[in-house]
Amino acid sequence: MFQVSKGSGHLDICFSATLENIDTASEETKRFLATSGIEDRAFDILLVMREALNNVVKHGSQMNHLKVVKYNLYLKHDYLIMEIEDEGNGFDWRASLGKKHLSTLDSGRGLAIIKEYSVDVTFNDKGNRLILREKI
Repeated sequence: MFQVSKGSGHLDICFSATLENIDTASEETKRFLATSGIEDRAFDILLVMREALNNVVKHGSQMNHLKVVKYNLYLKHDYLIMEIEDEGNGFDWRASLGKKHLSTLDSGRGLAIIKEYSVDVTFNDKGNRLILREKI
């Protein structure tokens, strides 16, 4: 399942929690950035998007194709807001955000990359919904 809704200044996607759908969401995001006139920021935005979506598909949804991921992008003032939510149990984001990750590890760098490339990162209490702001 992969559903897209788009309009002026927003992109809403719901998809089955599979890695293949992340690639499709990436293509939709590239088109959204181009039509919004911010394709020059595509590298940073797509990097953060992929890290976040990989985390929710692999960890939050445990790659269960029956679970749905919600991914929304919208423009608000001078910011691009990215919201991502999964149907998983959530995680202890407070502990994870405080950890230092070694760049030599093959995994575990996603949140560090997200923090580095975003103006701010917030989670809901449960830890299954993420909101990122990017200055544009």
